[in-house]
Amino acid sequence: MAAHEQLPQDFLIHRIVSLLSRTSFDLEEIARRTGCDPSFVAAVNWKYEIRDEKRPEGRNGNLSPTER
Repeated sequence: MAAHEQLPQDFLIHRIVSLLSRTSFDLEEIARRTGCDPSFVAAVNWKYEIRDEKRPEGRNGNLSPTER
Protein backbone atom coordinates (compact mmCIF):
# COMPACT_ATOMS: atom_id res chain seq x y z
CA MET A 1 0.00 0.00 0.00
CA ALA A 2 1.34 3.42 -0.92
CA ALA A 3 1.89 5.83 1.94
CA HIS A 4 -0.44 8.40 0.36
CA GLU A 5 -3.47 6.07 0.34
CA GLN A 6 -6.00 6.67 3.10
CA LEU A 7 -7.99 3.79 4.53
CA PRO A 8 -11.32 4.19 6.33
CA GLN A 9 -10.62 4.13 10.07
CA ASP A 10 -12.70 1.00 10.77
CA PHE A 11 -10.80 -0.93 8.09
CA LEU A 12 -7.50 0.40 9.42
CA ILE A 13 -8.33 -0.74 12.95
CA HIS A 14 -9.37 -4.16 11.64
CA ARG A 15 -6.09 -4.43 9.72
CA ILE A 16 -4.05 -3.46 12.81
CA VAL A 17 -5.94 -5.96 14.99
CA SER A 18 -5.33 -8.65 12.37
CA LEU A 19 -1.60 -7.91 12.15
CA LEU A 20 -1.26 -7.79 15.94
CA SER A 21 -2.99 -11.12 16.40
CA ARG A 22 -1.59 -13.05 13.42
CA THR A 23 2.01 -11.87 13.11
CA SER A 24 5.04 -11.30 15.28
CA PHE A 25 5.72 -7.86 13.73
CA ASP A 26 6.64 -5.23 16.27
CA LEU A 27 4.44 -2.14 16.66
CA GLU A 28 6.72 -0.01 14.49
CA GLU A 29 6.55 -2.51 11.61
CA ILE A 30 2.77 -2.66 11.82
CA ALA A 31 2.65 1.14 11.83
CA ARG A 32 4.88 1.24 8.76
CA ARG A 33 2.75 -1.31 6.92
CA THR A 34 -0.51 0.48 7.73
CA GLY A 35 0.79 4.02 7.30
CA CYS A 36 -0.13 5.20 10.76
CA ASP A 37 1.68 6.32 13.89
CA PRO A 38 3.15 3.63 16.20
CA SER A 39 1.30 5.21 19.14
CA PHE A 40 -2.00 4.57 17.33
CA VAL A 41 -1.05 0.90 16.88
CA ALA A 42 -0.17 0.74 20.58
CA ALA A 43 -3.52 2.33 21.51
CA VAL A 44 -5.43 -0.20 19.38
CA ASN A 45 -3.43 -3.02 20.96
CA TRP A 46 -4.21 -1.72 24.44
CA LYS A 47 -7.92 -1.16 23.73
CA TYR A 48 -8.50 -4.62 22.24
CA GLU A 49 -6.03 -6.36 24.60
CA ILE A 50 -4.37 -8.35 21.81
CA ARG A 51 -0.77 -8.50 23.00
CA ASP A 52 0.50 -8.34 26.53
CA GLU A 53 2.79 -5.37 26.07
CA LYS A 54 3.36 -2.85 28.83
CA ARG A 55 2.21 0.72 28.28
CA PRO A 56 4.72 3.42 29.19
CA GLU A 57 4.08 4.86 32.65
CA GLY A 58 1.90 7.96 32.65
CA ARG A 59 0.69 7.45 29.08
CA ASN A 60 -2.97 7.14 28.17
CA GLY A 61 -2.51 6.43 24.46
CA ASN A 62 -4.73 8.01 21.83
CA LEU A 63 -8.06 6.78 23.18
CA SER A 64 -10.27 8.73 25.54
CA PRO A 65 -11.41 7.05 28.79
CA THR A 66 -14.91 6.55 27.32
CA GLU A 67 -13.47 4.56 24.37
CA ARG A 68 -11.67 2.06 26.62
